[in-house]
Amino acid sequence: MGQQRFFFFSSFVFLCFALMFNTKALAAYYYDYADLPGQNPESRFYIEGQLGEGFKHVSSFNRSFSGTFLNGDGTSFNVVANANVNNSKTRKIAGRLAFGYQMNPYFAFEFGGDVWSKSDITGNAILIVNSATFSFYGTATRQNYAIDLLADLKLPIQQGFYVFAKGGIAYAVDSITNTKATASIVSPPVLEVAAFLKNRFNSTIHAYNPELVAGIGYQSSPRWGFTLNYFRIFGNNNQSSNRNNFYHKVPSLGMATFGVQWSTKA
Repeated sequence: MGQQRFFFFSSFVFLCFALMFNTKALAAYYYDYADLPGQNPESRFYIEGQLGEGFKHVSSFNRSFSGTFLNGDGTSFNVVANANVNNSKTRKIAGRLAFGYQMNPYFAFEFGGDVWSKSDITGNAILIVNSATFSFYGTATRQNYAIDLLADLKLPIQQGFYVFAKGGIAYAVDSITNTKATASIVSPPVLEVAAFLKNRFNSTIHAYNPELVAGIGYQSSPRWGFTLNYFRIFGNNNQSSNRNNFYHKVPSLGMATFGVQWSTKA
């Protein structure tokens, strides 16, 4: 998987530089560079806001745990836990704000920030404490953010329409908070285990992951444009690969959005 990602990004970077340094030659071959329909051949800055549906590619998973805990009086007890965790409401509103520099009709750089609505996590667990069995039910909240740096390749079609593809790197954040647990029987050992699992599950992690975007755009005027976008940040969807603890991983994240773009130069 690492070699495939390296091959993809090296190829993409090579293509970006090839287009960046040979844009006029390409334009002269396919179009009249000064008369690209709906396009501004001069460089400019732009800002774009997007809103749409977000996707969190997470699934239910199972975790097991075992360990020895100490009571306040110095005695100890053994615990074996088996938990099932479910993610729900993973398709909700998401948004993006991006700032970019359009070098020419074919190539741009873009820096953006992405946010997904909070989603819910529910779970249940069976605990065996010194051979006594207890049941747990828990809830938590998952929040995701990302900032990214993308290279944007555009291909003008006609009458202001164009298609585009973007690729780059995203700094993605996965935060799990507000973990709550209730037990079938309340006792000091069970409460201590519940506190331990809550502290273990509540955490914020991050990862640098590759990102791809594809879409279609329409330049209605030299300053205003509109886009339809689908993008995905490729994370780790196998949330249960490490069964010895309750740590989570940054999942794959995506959006399908409608964007409005404003340019600084007509």
